[in-house]
Amino acid sequence: ADLYTWKECAAFDGPTTQQLYRDYVNKSQSRLIGLFEFGRDVAVSAEGMYITTASGRRVLDFTGGFGVLSHGHNHPRLLTARIEFQRQKRMEVHKTFLSQYVAGLSHNIAQLLPEDLNISFFCNSGAEAVEGAVKLAYKYHDGSRKYILHSDISFHGNLLGAASLTGSPERDYEFPRIPNVVSFEYNSFESVRSVVEELRAWK
Repeated sequence: ADLYTWKECAAFDGPTTQQLYRDYVNKSQSRLIGLFEFGRDVAVSAEGMYITTASGRRVLDFTGGFGVLSHGHNHPRLLTARIEFQRQKRMEVHKTFLSQYVAGLSHNIAQLLPEDLNISFFCNSGAEAVEGAVKLAYKYHDGSRKYILHSDISFHGNLLGAASLTGSPERDYEFPRIPNVVSFEYNSFESVRSVVEELRAWK
């Protein structure tokens, strides 16, 4: 089979990229993003808050990569550290070695937070963070509180647990859910109060 190199991928135009998304990634995503003008173009570079497309347009990225780029795209200080890290051939990730970088980062975070928040848990995704928070809540209450409430138009991720707390109407397949998950009406304190009172009555 013919395999693409990263340089060949970098040369893909919008239609080619869309077709490959339809064939190998996600037809719905390709269709949705393709409705917008920027979705029919491809990004060729990004710096700070701006993305530059192949047609020469500069797009202001209000999403910050959906929350993962708090310093913007290709921040020069981060790139300098990244290149030096790479030049020294530092070890990236390993499960059986303790990382001095994780150790230092955890310490730095603890110095910025209140004194009782001093343990860090580094997640792969937002959904994993939600799963961790749910397990932490179960453990903290020693199982005495078993119901989890969520808004009826929320999104918390696509893992089975996180998706159980998601009220997105766009989901077109009903996967199994974790038990004792109850939704309330978005932006309605009265709905929350009513659900809580109903759950307390079930005890």
